[in-house]
Amino acid sequence: MNNFLTRILVAVIFIPFILYLSYFGGIPFMSFINLLIFLGLIEFSSILKLKDISFSQTLLIFFGLLIGVSGYYYSDRFILIITLLSVLISGLFQLIRYKFDNAIENLSSFLFGLIYVALFFSFLILIREFPHKSGLEYRLGGLWIIFLFLCSWFSDILSYFIGTPFGKHKILPLVSPNKSWEGSFGGIAGAVLAAFVSKSIFFKEIPLIHLLSLAILISVFGQLGDFVESSFKRQVSLKDSSSIIPGHGGILDRFDSLLFSAPLVYFYLTFILYR
Repeated sequence: MNNFLTRILVAVIFIPFILYLSYFGGIPFMSFINLLIFLGLIEFSSILKLKDISFSQTLLIFFGLLIGVSGYYYSDRFILIITLLSVLISGLFQLIRYKFDNAIENLSSFLFGLIYVALFFSFLILIREFPHKSGLEYRLGGLWIIFLFLCSWFSDILSYFIGTPFGKHKILPLVSPNKSWEGSFGGIAGAVLAAFVSKSIFFKEIPLIHLLSLAILISVFGQLGDFVESSFKRQVSLKDSSSIIPGHGGILDRFDSLLFSAPLVYFYLTFILYR
């Protein structure tokens, strides 16, 4: 109960702050996402150290932040170039410092961390800035970020309140023993509810079919992201990726669902809704 009350208190404090940054965008929002990238990469590196995987955390953070900044000033193609360049440089660093010891594990872990944390987080910046680069009204990007957060939060809330009392059929008990099919469908229902709320308040001009499609994608892939992050922690016997957020664990614990859903939202907006 104490942990539950702590979670609520933290949410009441930080949710308005996050929504405010999302709506107004600009450098403050970009800086916030880069802070999440920085902390997320530290958590990711700490998890891998428990598996005796070695790479340069400094290089990982440098290129991770460079990807985040590039999402604000440049295009998605430039981000891919930065990602490729980072792999080449980290490969050289691997040969110089670590020789050939565990080269495959080290390099693949470096690349995965860069993609999973930095690249996926940067899609939040790309979503926020795409109206500016597409000749649309700038505030539209903020509304889509708010929509993404609402769908994710509503999905988490209903998944918890339906899965806790009614969850009898477990999905992957060895990875996440508390996740059930009942809770999963409750999460999808929560995201759909968020789509209707968004339609009635600030997305009246957006066809409902697009909002519902995005809501389902956000919930489904958000839950997949939760399983992926849980599998990391399960391998090293961790409950949370860190304790930086009281009652919520770490950055990866709190934002794992957004990491998988943000790229889908960006590509849906770019290639389907606003093509």
